[in-house]
Amino acid sequence: MRSRATPPRAHRILLHSCVAGAVLLGLTAGSPAWAQQIGAPIVRPAVAAGGAAMGLAAMATAAGAPVVPQWKPGDPVVDRGDLDRDGQLGPPVGPPRAAAMDTALQAEALLAPTGPQPTIAASFDGIPATGFVPPDIAGAVGPKHYIQMVNAALAIFSKTGQTLLGPVQINSLWAGFGGPCETENAGDPIVRYDRLANRWMVSQFAIHADFQCIAVSRGPDPVNSGWFRYAFPTVTPTGQKVTPDYPKIGVWPDGYYMGTQRGFPNGGLDVWVFERAKMLVGAPARQVQFSVAAPSLFLMPADFDGPPPPAGAPNPFVRHVDGTQFGGKDRLEVFNFKVNWANPAQSSFTLAATIPVAPFNAVLCNDPFSGVCVDQPGTQQKLETLPAWIMWRAQYRNFGRYHTLVTNHTINVDGHGRAGVRWYELRQRAAGLWKLYQQGTQSPDATHRWMASAAMDQGGNIALGYTASSTHVFPSMRAGTRRSNDPLGTMAQGEITLVNGSGSQTTNFARWGDYSTLDVDPVTPCRFWYTSEYYKTTSAAGWRTRIVSFQMPICPAVPPAPG
Repeated sequence: MRSRATPPRAHRILLHSCVAGAVLLGLTAGSPAWAQQIGAPIVRPAVAAGGAAMGLAAMATAAGAPVVPQWKPGDPVVDRGDLDRDGQLGPPVGPPRAAAMDTALQAEALLAPTGPQPTIAASFDGIPATGFVPPDIAGAVGPKHYIQMVNAALAIFSKTGQTLLGPVQINSLWAGFGGPCETENAGDPIVRYDRLANRWMVSQFAIHADFQCIAVSRGPDPVNSGWFRYAFPTVTPTGQKVTPDYPKIGVWPDGYYMGTQRGFPNGGLDVWVFERAKMLVGAPARQVQFSVAAPSLFLMPADFDGPPPPAGAPNPFVRHVDGTQFGGKDRLEVFNFKVNWANPAQSSFTLAATIPVAPFNAVLCNDPFSGVCVDQPGTQQKLETLPAWIMWRAQYRNFGRYHTLVTNHTINVDGHGRAGVRWYELRQRAAGLWKLYQQGTQSPDATHRWMASAAMDQGGNIALGYTASSTHVFPSMRAGTRRSNDPLGTMAQGEITLVNGSGSQTTNFARWGDYSTLDVDPVTPCRFWYTSEYYKTTSAAGWRTRIVSFQMPICPAVPPAPG
């Protein structure tokens, strides 16, 4: 995400009342200030598309940048936390909140595991520090490979931890392509394994030229297969450029769906879909975009694991809304993005469900945007929690009789700035509305927990990976887990440590992560893969990354009947 120090661009705060077909959407009854304008669909082709016969290793060598150098103490630190805010940090909207008990906080008595703990199958270090803070860690697991990306770098591993390629510069993928996708290496990366096609999708933005750069492998081997490469323009309905900040992309049968923001909280946001079927064969591809006026509360597209969604199902986008800041009750909102490639002008983006949830406080340390609250040992430097952004991913599963969405965000658990993770499971029966099935807050003690990623395996078990830190605990990678038949709203199998950190981050940029990634193995669908960051020794920016796979001891082929 764009840095808080980055000056806003005037075009990022345009309202789209002039767009033909704009819809004024009142989202909460009794809150006239909470209304958003959703423009008509904007259809554009990619400005450039081209295939590459050579594999990524050969392209990286041709680009003259086969290896990304590792950051060392004394090297410069670059704030690559491209967090795009169009306002100054200040007090939260509305009156300050008094400390209150979180009604979704699970009782500590339920934290004792009831049986065998999850087992770790693989654990190995990923890409080391590149000099950028934060690393913006993304990962994806396939049948034989794991691809990890951080700001500026990409690496490919075997599932046992052997380094097969890299780390190389991400823009190596666009070597010989021309334009900003080749010349910039701007980050905010996302990688997904497209299980329907047995391919890989890799993306980063070109922040200075305002493009989304997307590459799709021509085969299942990401090291040796060629790649189809695209540059999609990101502009307003009136043709002005928009930086697609904080891009998150989900795989869906009819497209690659993306959510971006222009500037929190007043700059508006955009949602996009890219023509997946054409991109899989390297043909000229289109994009469909909807622009949403302020307030800019980021919308996360669904990304599926397991069986695909029903034919023709819209992609659900989800976000959390703190009612104290933005009016109404605390809630989740689900929007349906339905693309029509035969007639793209008939595509739609509409509010599908407003879901009340247990009250939460999304303001930490009187900072409604970043929440610079997290303590570390041996330093006064605190870390950001990003409570205003729903966390990657919004994982979708199709169980036939019902569908699930699992997601999370960071909250102020005790009213005094302790970061915890609020997680949710939504369910939908047939073509019905999305409804809350369960929710919980993971914060069993005084340690901060934040920057989480949630997912469900084929048996209905849920895992929640996150970072934990306090004045006595170095930032460490942990996970909470629950079995499908545990009491609702609890991570009743306790907490496992994936990596114990042994150092703190001392740069005054305060940025940590921006996101982490929890995936489910497509070949072993009871196995989770999690990647995030930690420090081995205290330094300004000498972060390390880790890739860990773990599995629940009980994982039925079919989960229990829905409640």
